Amino acid sequence: MTKVNNIISKSSKLIPGIAVAATIVYSASSFSQVADGEKKRSSSRLIEEVMVTAQKREENQQDVAIAISAFSGDRLEAQGVETTIDLQLVTPSLTMTSTAGFTLIYLRGIGSSAFISSFDPSVATYVDGIYVPMQQGAVTDLAGIERVEVLKGPQGTLFGRNSTGGAISITSKTPGDELEANLSADIANYDSEKYKFYVAGPITDTISGSVSGVKSVADSYYTLVDNEGNERDGLQGESTEGARLRFRWSPSDWFEMNVAGYKIDFGSGMAMLEANNSPSAIGTAAGAQPADDYETNVSSPPRALSSVTTKYLDLFAELPLFDLKMIYGDQDVQTDEIVWDFDGGNVDALSFTTFNLPNQLETLELQFLSNESTPSWMSWVAGLYFLKQHSGYDPFILTAAGAGGERPGGALLGLVSQETLNIALAAAPQLGGVPLLAGPGLKLNLFGVMDTTSNSIFAQGSFDITDGLSVTVGGRYQEEERILVKQHVSAPNADGGETIIFQYDEPNVQETNFAPKISLEYRALDNLLFYTTWTRGYKSGSYNVLSIYNPPQYVRPEVVTSKEFGGKTEFFDGGMRLNFAVFDTTIENLQELSISVLQGGVLSAENAATANSRGFEFDAVLVPFSNNVGFAVTVSGTYLEPFYEDYPNATGFDDTTGFPYNDGDFSGNQIARVPKKTAAISLSQLIEFQDSELEIGVDGYYNSGMYFHPQNSDSSYQEAYSIVSARIGFFYIPWGLRLTAYGQNITDEAYVSDSSTIDVGTKVRFGPPLEYGLKLSFDY
Repeated sequence: MTKVNNIISKSSKLIPGIAVAATIVYSASSFSQVADGEKKRSSSRLIEEVMVTAQKREENQQDVAIAISAFSGDRLEAQGVETTIDLQLVTPSLTMTSTAGFTLIYLRGIGSSAFISSFDPSVATYVDGIYVPMQQGAVTDLAGIERVEVLKGPQGTLFGRNSTGGAISITSKTPGDELEANLSADIANYDSEKYKFYVAGPITDTISGSVSGVKSVADSYYTLVDNEGNERDGLQGESTEGARLRFRWSPSDWFEMNVAGYKIDFGSGMAMLEANNSPSAIGTAAGAQPADDYETNVSSPPRALSSVTTKYLDLFAELPLFDLKMIYGDQDVQTDEIVWDFDGGNVDALSFTTFNLPNQLETLELQFLSNESTPSWMSWVAGLYFLKQHSGYDPFILTAAGAGGERPGGALLGLVSQETLNIALAAAPQLGGVPLLAGPGLKLNLFGVMDTTSNSIFAQGSFDITDGLSVTVGGRYQEEERILVKQHVSAPNADGGETIIFQYDEPNVQETNFAPKISLEYRALDNLLFYTTWTRGYKSGSYNVLSIYNPPQYVRPEVVTSKEFGGKTEFFDGGMRLNFAVFDTTIENLQELSISVLQGGVLSAENAATANSRGFEFDAVLVPFSNNVGFAVTVSGTYLEPFYEDYPNATGFDDTTGFPYNDGDFSGNQIARVPKKTAAISLSQLIEFQDSELEIGVDGYYNSGMYFHPQNSDSSYQEAYSIVSARIGFFYIPWGLRLTAYGQNITDEAYVSDSSTIDVGTKVRFGPPLEYGLKLSFDY
């Protein structure tokens, strides 16, 4: 049966926005197939209900006392959301940037710049209930996505481990008893091609299955140039190739089993690209020359090749006293190659490579859920969660080519003069005057590998006090251990062996914590819900495994306490929905990383004592004209006040010389990578004909500006910017064919999407300029 899901997010936050920003969103009819084979229109895919599993059971989004944005796969496709990082364009208060190939996720101002594999993200990502530890790739590239849920605020009770800022839950389609297929081809500028497919249907009376896949290639929108500005070859483009298999066995009404697996290979030069367009005095002394916008003159062209292989199993059984669910996952996230030019420019000084960045993960979750045997005035869920992880750098290879000439031996890995190096060595006794740091063509192998085990137990219950008032209480107790199984630095020998230079012996760390939650919910009417919540989240402490002449630094756990008041409403028979939340979040020991050769060799890790992010967000869906249901309006917005309350002994860089220091005071500064205001506006109109539809839309996005470094220096600041996109689509219903022409960033706005401040200057990567293309899709 032909089927296109018609789902709207009840609290659909299309794109981050300030409190007065409007978003008018796509409205497009879908179709279904009737018995005689004819296809007929059904309702708009923006104004139907969304069923979510934010509380481990399927519920209407408007009935869940959690600030949540949920999107169907069709909705995401209509809005041009192709990868996980694009979710920030449809979710208020969500910010995604990247550093050294890793995505940094901030939600409501809660996140962390600790991007390496030994640290966990503050916003946890789940795929079909499986925790995904690293954001190197985007599993939403695969076809067959049922929905994506973005849960805001600490989710320590039910989603557990390290979700201090929130959680992103991606759910793939479950194969059913009828044939379903989707094929698409997308051709765009920069020689971009993307092909996706999804096919699902019955195999036997009790077994159904699905297969989906993606293959895409694109040239980089950056140009690699030499010192004279002449174009040269060597810059890696973007590529994705992957497939997923899923099987569902349902031999009876009370039992179901799903077995699935997927593998995705990624190639990206852009993930590792940062151009040093603002050299410090150190960078200038070393000969760094800024390149033009969308150009890079790096001596070591950036590359990244990685793969994600995941196998998982889930069982569901309806038992007499409760329902039982088990979810087992086995993941292997492997980075096969990284080339990262440290200085980001034409100075042949320092680069990092690796051919083995492993991250293996096993998880097992058992859930016990109330069912019809439980009294109607209560519901509950309890469970156990187990995790084993092996991750790190095995090794990370540092290569210093040496500058030669007036800087013999490439002093300080080719960055500064020998005289300056001697001053630095004198100021940093831990170096001990190590002569290896001054040799030309030097190579060092940095080994930092960590094993993690985590076990927890959780429970949450909701109880009706009166017809309209209920209370929810819950908590999670967790025990976690981290063990450094490799922690040394060596130099390779000519015979293939190695000479250990620094050998460290940092102890194992064991931690326990309890994350509670309490929430009061009041339903004044069937379509009017208010709630207030106090909850706590916890993110484990960890070691900085990328260091040379300092022992691996231990960074203390983060503790987040959140207070929130919100409401969910619906009026005019679903023609208007309004959801809002006011929140105040305190973060203790916010984990931060700073990139610096002089501070530790590669990275310096630390805690900001306390930080706070408070603000207001809302979203509303409106169909203003009863005689024109093809026109829909969504208003969404977020206003934040994110700042470090107490951040002494902070790592920063001298604005004049570029030398790092570790005695700064960043108290009162704006939290890095978090804008105070974001806004969006989108206009759409659906025009229906006898057997076809025309869909026209224009979208806009506004960001009030943000700093990329806690120091809040001018060089790390991105000023306010706006992005405008547009699309027009023609849908021929009898054939299930849709042709869409689109343009993204049609005003060709230049803005910085990522930036990092290091010893030699501030490196930046601009976001994509004008992109345009055609997409053809087929649904059956």
